[in-house]
Amino acid sequence: MFDTHTLVISANRVTQWNDNVDTLTVKWDGESVTIPSDGDTEWKTNTDEREVVVERTNDTISVRVTVSGLLEMDIRVRPIGEKEKKLVKRGVAMPMMEGEDNYQTPSLFSTSCKLCRFQRPSTSQGLIAQY
Repeated sequence: MFDTHTLVISANRVTQWNDNVDTLTVKWDGESVTIPSDGDTEWKTNTDEREVVVERTNDTISVRVTVSGLLEMDIRVRPIGEKEKKLVKRGVAMPMMEGEDNYQTPSLFSTSCKLCRFQRPSTSQGLIAQY
């Protein structure tokens, strides 16, 4: 999440893993985006604030994401192995010294966390986002 936009990159749930099957889902502001796998293998958009590029680095399981002035990240999806399955089944405790109330939020994309670095601009501030 940045400025007034959300970019979500996730892996599709599959019953049988296959490295040759596209397992990535990309959404820009809630709308699905298709990243071509041959020819021009990138999707890009220019907002008033930044250029956003999602480029395939593999036909099916990895992309490079660039948000100008903010980040560049390589993302690769992979199957959940036996070790990860065990962790998911029993859960993983997140140790917290104190101040849990500072980190509570109603959803992954919410900016209502007291210490959130990303804030959507208010109408009184125009389109200036704070980081």
